[in-house]
Parts: sequence; structure tokens; C-alpha cells
Amino acid sequence: MMLSSIMFSCKEKDLSPDYLFSSKEANPVPFGRYELKTYNNSSAVPYDVVLEIKPEKDSGGRYLINGKSVVNFYFSSAQIKSDGKTLQISEVASTKISGHEAELKFEKDYYHRLAKVKSFKTQLNGTSLILYQNENHGGQFMTFRLLEDL
Repeated sequence: MMLSSIMFSCKEKDLSPDYLFSSKEANPVPFGRYELKTYNNSSAVPYDVVLEIKPEKDSGGRYLINGKSVVNFYFSSAQIKSDGKTLQISEVASTKISGHEAELKFEKDYYHRLAKVKSFKTQLNGTSLILYQNENHGGQFMTFRLLEDL
């Protein structure tokens, strides 16, 4: 009886291969809540921007992505292949809350950069996530710091 209750208490996502092997060491699919720290090698980002990459998938088999940019909340989905470190984000949609011109300009640029991401790399035992606009970890990039594992 105890064994059957343990077996049936697992959630569906707990049994998927990506979730089972999503340890930052074994298979660095970057599930987590991250804070944007820098664009390229420039100084720190002047706003609080959060990116969440969730282990849940949409009906098309793409991982769910959402977060809070400067003013608005945003959402998208992504195709992630941990073996090749590729991550392709679909078009980003967001709420439409008004804000200061500089904040909205930064948001628009951030959404544009997210939509161009092609690859990723994790560093510092998974506490740092770098998103690149080229498949070979080159070109423009954004650096995020892990806030929480998901």
C-alpha cells in the first residue's frame, strides 16, 4: 500500500527525462528563476528584470518562459536542447502597462534580444546563465544570475 501511494504521488513533470536529469551538473537545462545582470560586457542593468524557464511544456512541446521586465510581465516558450546548448525563444508577448519612455525602450530592447537567442551556457555550478544570439556562443549576449531553481 505504501509503495503504491509513493508511486502515484509523483507529478507528470517529475517523470520526464529532462526534469529527472536537469541537475546543473549532469544536464544543464537551465530551469530556474534568473535576474538579468548585464548585456554583453557592459555595466550592470539599471532595472530589475526576471526570467523564468519552467520545466513545464506547452501543447507544442516547448518549455514555458515568463518573467517581469521593467514595467510589464512577459511570456513565451522555448525549444531547449541541453546536449547542444541550444535555446530558441518564440516571439515574446507581454502585458501593456504604460511607464516612462526610458523604461519602455529598455523593455522593447530586452524582448528583441530574447527573441534572437540561439544558445546558452551555464557557469558557476549553474548559478550563472548566459544567453547568446549565435549558436556557437558568440555575438551579443545577456548574463543572468540564478535566484531560484524551479
